[in-house]
Amino acid sequence: MTDMLLDITVFQDYVQGDEDARAIISHVIEGTKTAAISPLILFELWRDPSLDRKTEIGYVALLSFLEDAPLSAEAAKTAGLWLASVEEEERDKLAYFALVGATARERGDPICTRNQDQFSRFYSDFVDY
Repeated sequence: MTDMLLDITVFQDYVQGDEDARAIISHVIEGTKTAAISPLILFELWRDPSLDRKTEIGYVALLSFLEDAPLSAEAAKTAGLWLASVEEEERDKLAYFALVGATARERGDPICTRNQDQFSRFYSDFVDY
């Protein structure tokens, strides 16, 4: 368990110069807060066609301060059950939120995100920034 599982919004906002996102990352680097990251978030970051080399190097450097929060079989099953109750046409767009939410739930980590509305369909423990 860490103080928070970081959502993609923290990284996107950090790159854009958002002061709150920068404060969170500073706390993690300083060691005053602990944080984890799901491989699903890394997948989303690296598949962005606008990812440039400078940003990639920055992300890689940040990873050394973050705990890995892999998707387990149990979390995948939980996310699948959550999605089964969602209208079929919404399942694909909500899969990321269900999988990350199930990972956070299994670990006991709150999610640090600006996407609380999407995650709240599946999970309710958040860190605001």
